Amino acid sequence: MMQLRRLNEEGILQFGDWIAGGASGALPLHLLTSPETSAPLGAAIIAEKFVFKDRYEFGKYLNTLLASLEPASLARDRGLWTALALLWFDQLCPPDGNGHRKPEKEYRYILSRDFRHYYRQLVRSAWQTVHQHGEDARLFLLASREEDDRLGRHGDILEQLGSRQFLVGSRRTIAEASRLYCDPVTGRPRRGVTGGKNTGGSVRRLAAVMQQFDLTFDSENMASGSLLALLPKEFAKWKSAPKAAAAKGVVTAAAAQP
Repeated sequence: MMQLRRLNEEGILQFGDWIAGGASGALPLHLLTSPETSAPLGAAIIAEKFVFKDRYEFGKYLNTLLASLEPASLARDRGLWTALALLWFDQLCPPDGNGHRKPEKEYRYILSRDFRHYYRQLVRSAWQTVHQHGEDARLFLLASREEDDRLGRHGDILEQLGSRQFLVGSRRTIAEASRLYCDPVTGRPRRGVTGGKNTGGSVRRLAAVMQQFDLTFDSENMASGSLLALLPKEFAKWKSAPKAAAAKGVVTAAAAQP
């Protein structure tokens, strides 16, 4: 257990240098407790270094852990999100059998001030999507296959939608996207939903279509299912998939009855 503190600029700098150097050797956890590299939060929050099975579980835990903090200021707290990335770095960037790590871009761990990258920070994005969308955050945070789940996985869907605030900030739109693309039995996004830039019915195409709808419709005040009904024919295969998957789940459950 550890009482949370935020990294100050010196702490962020030293953590960044450690990452840039290949993240070799022991985690610099001393940065989280030293008064020279960290500062108190102003609230007594104790974190436990649980091992999380996926990013959705991680996001739920973060929302519980940080519930006493004001969400608007929390979302911009660079020192706290970076401190949390250091605290869980062993899960965000685990060492291989020889103790070597392969860190990704710095903005995965250190919250960027650049609007093009801030949504890519692995800890904040897990908290933010669950905070905004609850169970529908599984669209962003879970892999299509359970074996592909890991805390260091950003995910193509979050990458494609995360920079579009008019989309990712809309609870109604993401709820409809979740209904469209997620398996109702497992809650996971179906394989193939990301597609390519011109793949019909893909997440990328949904972003383009919703940008057009945004000029005409107030999606937040539309009834459930209304947005899906407006989607063009290219999305038909995903509209029919939820019913088929749900029916399969019922049949499977019935077959399992003694």
